[in-house]
Amino acid sequence: MPQHDQRPTPTPSSLSTADFDYALPPELIAQAPAARRDDARLLVVHRATESLEHRRVADLPDYLCAGDALALNDTRVLPARLLGHREGSGGAVELLLLREEEGPDTWRALVRPGRRLAPGARVALGDGSLSAEIGADLGDGQRLVRLTAAAGAVDAAIERLGVLPLPPYIHGYSGDQSRYQTVYARATGSAAAPTAGLHFTPELLEQLRQQEVREVYLTLHVGLGTFRPVAAALIAEHRLHAEWADLSAGAATTINSARAAGGRCVAVGTTSARTLETAADQEGQLHPFHLPWLSLQGTGRPADQLPPAPLQPADAGQRLCRPGANPPRLRRGRGPALPFLLFRRRHADPLTTNTSPAPPCPCSPPRDQENRRAIG
Repeated sequence: MPQHDQRPTPTPSSLSTADFDYALPPELIAQAPAARRDDARLLVVHRATESLEHRRVADLPDYLCAGDALALNDTRVLPARLLGHREGSGGAVELLLLREEEGPDTWRALVRPGRRLAPGARVALGDGSLSAEIGADLGDGQRLVRLTAAAGAVDAAIERLGVLPLPPYIHGYSGDQSRYQTVYARATGSAAAPTAGLHFTPELLEQLRQQEVREVYLTLHVGLGTFRPVAAALIAEHRLHAEWADLSAGAATTINSARAAGGRCVAVGTTSARTLETAADQEGQLHPFHLPWLSLQGTGRPADQLPPAPLQPADAGQRLCRPGANPPRLRRGRGPALPFLLFRRRHADPLTTNTSPAPPCPCSPPRDQENRRAIG
């Protein structure tokens, strides 16, 4: 018989950062993507038995039913890394644009070497067709910068000269930069990709449409804070980074209708999950919202399934996975594969005590029905 964790579920105020830490050998972090996006590894956690199953992202349709809603973050990564030199001295300078601020072509950015650049210093970027004036120190390594294009629009110059900012655990990748964009990216603004979505292909999405899984798009522009480890001893003491998010009325209605009809909401990655959680009321109903650069607390828990990307040790995103799998199970599930995770929540409003299992999928062959029942 499996040994179930008998400890009481800790409250958010008592969750310890140490509970979400684990050993991650650097050699197990892939430095290049798989040849096919959906050939990436997928780990299925069977909550009833605490057993693990190794699959591929291409197998995701085996676990979804007609009527389920698949929530995808359509943010597009801004080519926000700009290299240049200081006018006059010629010293190398690097800017990492974080978000646009009020004022013409004014941005919040990480500047290196920031301490050597006083307000008013000017930087020539790329081939010199874009320049930056360094402004006020905002703390935490961030500065205001005002960009000026020699010709044309600043946005066009950023797209031409900028480089996609890869995660700090990826070193020396020089392959196809489009692999760090989802195939459905359309709203430019992220400093980092919603990595779980990188493994969807047009063919996989079409297969899910043919299976009558509802496709729903929302937008959350990921900030660099997503890569910063939690430094506080308790999760509740961690200061969340600001993010821009939008959930349309149509998307909220589609997900509410799917769940009311017995379907599940499948949040692709923690960016989608925290957007949905922020949009949920105390009854678990989603409401449209638009939040320009605020901290998303993520407390509503309307997502029934959550396939996030591999999370770094002590990553703030791991807190979102806590109700789907306890920390020991999370650590046990890492293993040598560093797979994607699919946590199956019970088919009920997560805010209630109803624990009834999901009904069998009417659209699936027996083998797939068994897969879906086993994961519940």
